[in-house]
Amino acid sequence: RSFISVIVPNYNGKKFLETCLHALSKQTYTNFETLLVDDASTDGSLSFVQAYYPATRIIALKKNVGFASAVNEGIRQAKGQYLALLNNDTEADEHWLRELHHALEGHRKAGFCASLMINYTNRSRVDCAGIGFSSWGRAYKRGEGEAVDHYQQPSFIFGASAGAALYRRTLFERIGLFDEDFWAFFEDVDLSFRAQLAGFQCLYVPTAVVYHIGTASHSKTSTKLRYTGYRNKQWVIFKNYPAYYLFKYYFK
Repeated sequence: RSFISVIVPNYNGKKFLETCLHALSKQTYTNFETLLVDDASTDGSLSFVQAYYPATRIIALKKNVGFASAVNEGIRQAKGQYLALLNNDTEADEHWLRELHHALEGHRKAGFCASLMINYTNRSRVDCAGIGFSSWGRAYKRGEGEAVDHYQQPSFIFGASAGAALYRRTLFERIGLFDEDFWAFFEDVDLSFRAQLAGFQCLYVPTAVVYHIGTASHSKTSTKLRYTGYRNKQWVIFKNYPAYYLFKYYFK
């Protein structure tokens, strides 16, 4: 079976790590390693993981470099043929990795897979069923707030949330890693766009379930993060959107 590297980026997420790492320890697919990429946490995350999850490989960064850079470092050091990304504020279903692995093995044209991310506190509602992208340049979380029952069919979609996804290593070798200029937010939209333009399809796998708290490691009042989110939304469009459609839809 293909070896998978699960990369968990972490910034001051100690209060979530027990749930996240415990769920990974219960996976029915066992041929994987777990890498915790710590973005210079100050809350004791590293000592907690060392004490209670010693099998987890820790990559301790010396400063907070942002989500994209942290994830890239994990990808560089990972050993797997397949690379899974998982937010620290999640609880993965025990069959999560098995279902993603089965999907990529069974669909050779798919370069990456999106999970069904469900609201952690209201488990009848979707948090994100992959990423959609409208013709007029709007990226969105598929199914956000809708009933989970409405998103039970696998399908090829625009992209995957980096909060819970599986990628072939060859995808990164072909198109490059996450764009570190994005810091955080929309870096997965940018990567999905580049992957699609390079011919990699994204498969939505509704049986690969992850429960997600959502933006739990970020301050909701951070001016920097609000600015970064707005800026990156524009960057995705101007960086990747074909010129014809840019003028047809965006500048109308």
